[in-house]
Amino acid sequence: LIKCAESFQYGVYEGKTRITLRASDQNSWRSSLDINREFFRKDLIGNDTFLYDSYEVECISIDEFVSMQMIDRIDMIGVTVPGEIALPILKGSAKTLAKYHPILSISLYPSETANVEQILESYGYALARSPKGNMHTYVYNGSKN
Repeated sequence: LIKCAESFQYGVYEGKTRITLRASDQNSWRSSLDINREFFRKDLIGNDTFLYDSYEVECISIDEFVSMQMIDRIDMIGVTVPGEIALPILKGSAKTLAKYHPILSISLYPSETANVEQILESYGYALARSPKGNMHTYVYNGSKN
């Protein structure tokens, strides 16, 4: 038990919504908010049958969460979801990013980088240094497009 940590029963997305989470019976990394069974890269996982349970998940934006919890400081936000989910999460955190300028650590595949960097540049963020694997670190530099 971590004394300074709390958990909340929300998913994080662009705003208030309900999304179907498909939980893999094999590994947690195969779980997805995407209901398309062809979502995963077959070159990595082969011809798995992907047996899933489905759950409805209530989602809110980071901005809504920060407001609800009356948070007054954020140093870092970590996002380790596929890029097509990272983008709506970042859009739902625009006020938080503008107010607190946290460091962002985001897991991105090369094909996902351009869209995420475009939105982060519009928020005044820049890539801190070359990525370590798929982890990209962005810092606020104050210059907006």
